[in-house]
Amino acid sequence: MSTIKQNIPTFLNGISQQPDKKKIPTQLKDAINTYPDYALGMLKRPGGKFISNLYNAENISTTIASASHNGVGDNSRNANRYVAVAATGGSGSGATFNVHARAAGEVLTFTHNGVSDTNRIEGKYHITNAAGSASGQGCDLIVLVDSEGRPSVSLDLRNNKAGGSGYNASGETITINDSNLGNGSAPNVVLTITSVASVSVDVSLSSGGKGYVTGDTLTIADSVLGSGGGAAITVTVASTKAYGKWFSILRDENEKYVGQYADDTFKIWSLLDGSVRKVEMGIAGHDGVPSGCNYTNLQTDLLAYNQDVLDTSDATTELNSKQADYTEKNDGQAETRASHWETQFDYDPQQGTIKEEIKSGILKSGVNNTWTVYKWNSGTSVADVKSMSDGAISGPVLTLERISGGTGYSATTVGTTSNGSGTGLTVTYTVTGGVIDQLITIANAGGATPTTGYKIDEVITVSGGGGNATFKVIALTYKVGQDMTNEHPHIASTGKKVYELIETTPAANTGAQLSSASSAMDTAQTAYNNAVTAEASSKNAYDSEVTACTIPGLPNNGYLRGAGADDIELVTLNDYTFVLNKSKTVELKADLTDPASTDAFVVIAVANYNSTYRVLLNGQSIDYTTPEDAGAGDADATQIVANLVTGINNAGGNAANCVATAIGPGIHITKVTDLAVLGGPQDGAIYSFISQISDISMLPSQCKHGYKVKIINSTNIEADDLWVKFESGSSNYASGTGSWIETNAPAIQYKLDPETMPHQLVRETDGSFSYSAITWENRDVGDDITNPIPSFVGSTIRNMFFFRNRFGLLSGGNVILSKAGSFYDFFNGSAMIAADDDPIDISASSTKPVFLNYVKTVSAGLVMFSDNEQFLLSTDSDILSPESAKVNTLSDYECDLNIPAINLGTSLAFVSKTPLYSRLFELANISTTDPPTSFNTTGIVPELVPSTIDNVAGSPGMSIISLGTAGSSTVYQYRFYQTAEKRIASTWYKWDLTGDLIDQFFDVSTFYTVITDGTNISIMSYDLRQASEEGFLTLPTGEKTDVCMDYYNTNPYRQYHKAGSPLTPIDVNADKTRVFLPFTHIAGKKLAVVALGGYIGGTLGATQASVGAILYPTVAGSAPSQYVDIDGDYRGKNIIIGYIYTMTVDLPKFYYSPGPAQDGKSDYTSDLIIHRIKVSTGLSGPVKYNVNLTGIPSRSETVSAIMPYTYTANDVAMAAEGVHEVSVFQRNENISLSIVGDTPLPVSLLGMTWEGKYNNKFYSHV
Repeated sequence: MSTIKQNIPTFLNGISQQPDKKKIPTQLKDAINTYPDYALGMLKRPGGKFISNLYNAENISTTIASASHNGVGDNSRNANRYVAVAATGGSGSGATFNVHARAAGEVLTFTHNGVSDTNRIEGKYHITNAAGSASGQGCDLIVLVDSEGRPSVSLDLRNNKAGGSGYNASGETITINDSNLGNGSAPNVVLTITSVASVSVDVSLSSGGKGYVTGDTLTIADSVLGSGGGAAITVTVASTKAYGKWFSILRDENEKYVGQYADDTFKIWSLLDGSVRKVEMGIAGHDGVPSGCNYTNLQTDLLAYNQDVLDTSDATTELNSKQADYTEKNDGQAETRASHWETQFDYDPQQGTIKEEIKSGILKSGVNNTWTVYKWNSGTSVADVKSMSDGAISGPVLTLERISGGTGYSATTVGTTSNGSGTGLTVTYTVTGGVIDQLITIANAGGATPTTGYKIDEVITVSGGGGNATFKVIALTYKVGQDMTNEHPHIASTGKKVYELIETTPAANTGAQLSSASSAMDTAQTAYNNAVTAEASSKNAYDSEVTACTIPGLPNNGYLRGAGADDIELVTLNDYTFVLNKSKTVELKADLTDPASTDAFVVIAVANYNSTYRVLLNGQSIDYTTPEDAGAGDADATQIVANLVTGINNAGGNAANCVATAIGPGIHITKVTDLAVLGGPQDGAIYSFISQISDISMLPSQCKHGYKVKIINSTNIEADDLWVKFESGSSNYASGTGSWIETNAPAIQYKLDPETMPHQLVRETDGSFSYSAITWENRDVGDDITNPIPSFVGSTIRNMFFFRNRFGLLSGGNVILSKAGSFYDFFNGSAMIAADDDPIDISASSTKPVFLNYVKTVSAGLVMFSDNEQFLLSTDSDILSPESAKVNTLSDYECDLNIPAINLGTSLAFVSKTPLYSRLFELANISTTDPPTSFNTTGIVPELVPSTIDNVAGSPGMSIISLGTAGSSTVYQYRFYQTAEKRIASTWYKWDLTGDLIDQFFDVSTFYTVITDGTNISIMSYDLRQASEEGFLTLPTGEKTDVCMDYYNTNPYRQYHKAGSPLTPIDVNADKTRVFLPFTHIAGKKLAVVALGGYIGGTLGATQASVGAILYPTVAGSAPSQYVDIDGDYRGKNIIIGYIYTMTVDLPKFYYSPGPAQDGKSDYTSDLIIHRIKVSTGLSGPVKYNVNLTGIPSRSETVSAIMPYTYTANDVAMAAEGVHEVSVFQRNENISLSIVGDTPLPVSLLGMTWEGKYNNKFYSHV
């Protein structure tokens, strides 16, 4: 057998589910809690920084989607409309229903005679208890009057509003007086009832609540239906949906939010600190909002609460700072002593001699007995000379003893000195009767250079006063320690003596400074306590307002009524987040344009003498003959019109009710059923029209305001017809001169119903949000042929997006884009002229049924995904217009309809599911000319990602896609390294979160998760930039890194308990610090406390390592005051708390690969005995190697890098790099090896080498 070794250069090819014999050496069996960094190696994943618990957030659950009921008409039940009444029973809570108990003769449908009238006042009017013309009474109505004075009338669907009773559909009417509509002197609006109800009951879902299951039965008691004695109604849950839709709004660095729609309310929190934002869901008393809700008060109390939370945070920071100052002052009360002794050897190869030199210590040499003090400078790698003097050691002064206090002195801050062999000594002293007191403080110890130090017993004179105060030096900073000469013969042979250096550092702080720091700390503690009290008080006030504004359920026309998490989609553009209910069918409002007019218009085109002008009106003939000549009178158009108007208004018979009005050279006539004109000196001298005309040039320049006419360009073709109306040039809309403009046809639906269209969530200037319907543009021109309604009307909308400055919607197989630059307009601007900015409504055609689900934008156009095909919307011109837009089939892949595609920069990734597993495909190189490149990224892990995934997020900048399942703690991630030419590396790996996933998303280089521990909802952030310059942990070499803990929080609030302290002691002998958790403890998770070196707010030097301890205390107390107790006083010291998670890398079996590693050609038939493995690591803490041997008990070996001045805690350390050697001595087939990182410290795996004996089992020719 031959001895061989094989190098595995990296672990960055991640998980592969191929057999070990087929894996390339850089692939893994499993990788849990890892993160591939293509520069730094396979790392332990970043820790999750705890941002905040999300106040009032709702947990994962189900909500009622549909239900049946047994309710029937009951004369004993009080007839009324009951909105959001509670139901009892079932597995869940919070379900409410809208119950409409109808009375006999209640109004169901009606028509009305209201038309546009400029005198009618625009506004919204509530009409209560409207009485009918017969026996009906109690009908509640809502009237909306638009800017043209056109009324829209509907039944009032609010709570306790109904259609009355006793009405009949045999001609009964309801009159709404204009005095109830603003009193603008417009005609009254008269409703004609077309249908009424019998005694019956209608039950519909108002709010689906949470926690219900199919088959649950609920009871709506008669007590919530007026207590009239009717039978209770039983509701049976037929189906459920996912409850609670999560979303993120990422505007810029300062405006980042995470939100949830649950319990019929939008809830939004700041992503920066978790603070709550107000969301105004509508008007109190409307839209399901309780009448007692006061959003102004809610905002006031919320701002106060958020400010108090911030104040508590600031108070914690201030307390930490004061504790740090106190601890530092306390630590500086005593002098410290350290011993230094270290030598180094220098070999001279030419002389063949070895020279030993002192790095740190004291050297005595020469005939003058010169004492030299050396101290090693690790920064310059040089032994600095600190002191050099003859006869005795010298140095900075440590202690003085008074010989004489002198005379004539006065107190001073800093006094200079004289005499002695050194320089620079200054002192601070107090005086009694001109005599310096015994207690004297050294301000500057002097001896700043090697030759300016003082010696023991030298007498120093204090300047000032009588110049006669003297003190003796009795101690120096440097002192001779143990004689080391006999232990170092190389130095002794030169006749020199060497000693250990004892260095004493004087107390850094005075008792007065400690007392001041203690007082400041006590003040900060009081401020913290007050802040906590204020926060609790403001929270109670805010909670009261939240309760008052809690929506019990939505009315029947509520846009999101009954919507589950999968039904809701959101897309954000600047301050606007658009909200889509994918289960809502879009409708047009029932409102019609004004009906076709029976008014007519007569035009005198040519006036002449001695001519007869005749108007045949409703069977009556009205004539006027002009004078014979000028001498007999005038014969102009005005005179002709005036005489004909007089004749018409005096006509009898069927024309008796007609009213004629002179307008310039024309006559406007009302109530016309039949009209003909003739006369004048020639054909066309007088002509007339009733609502249509064949030549647009014949329209008069003066007419009645609002008069509508159809231009019939071709008799048998309607597509070129045009509707116009006259618009007066007068500010009071008086008849006369004006212009003809395009308009819509009479008696057609022209309004999109905003209650069935996407809504908006708007960020207001004060930082709050408001939810409301959008005002969509009406169909202002044309008719169903010349300006058809959008194809999404009558259907549901599946997706929203923005493309080429247009707002886009997917519905069925169509993609519909708004007018360019006008996001709320889906109608053509003209029925006569096609424009490039007109809306686009185009279908994706295929041999199979097409239902478009979502889109992604690429450089070539808009990629649209259906269940089993992909399409590309593009244009061959620079402008995307209705004429240039085209849709082509791109590819034929099955796609999950509920998981949108992800843009990865140069490709699009989408999910396709089998019954058990999910596959991730990518489309790249998408163009209008060539088919795209496609590949299955899960090809090597076909059974890794389960089919249950329902949440996918991606980051093009970080080249990552993350897949997870709500309610599971496992997320599956795929990362790749792409160059312009090809994909160099790709890695599948898994994360095990500390909690169950609710939502996930990326923001640049930060990954966010919303997770639940079963009770609380929390937001975590993971910094994916591994080259951190602001990490918490520092190595001597200057590298910085963060801790690898979840829920980690830096410097939480803590209290110190000392034995005999007046504080409530932990125990009678307590010397412990109680650290309070800023989150609720998760049972079963291991909490760690990492105590860092240094004081809070202090900084470590560039080459100074962190120093501290890693502790695993037991969590005690109850939420929200849970805590851990750790031994010692950690006030003012940097600590981090969080939960431990374990990184595990399972290696495949080792086989010898004779060729390049990427070939994947392994010799699995030969005998191979593995002797050892050597793993190369980057910046890492301890690494555990679990070696599992077939038939032999498993063993593990932990390798730690313990170095001087590194972060140590018991056996824990970090090193910038290392090679870990693990002995094996087993056949390769018997070995299963795992690499584990289970401390709060990072792990970086660069590569490995295995060594062993190899026999290929084959004969060879010699």
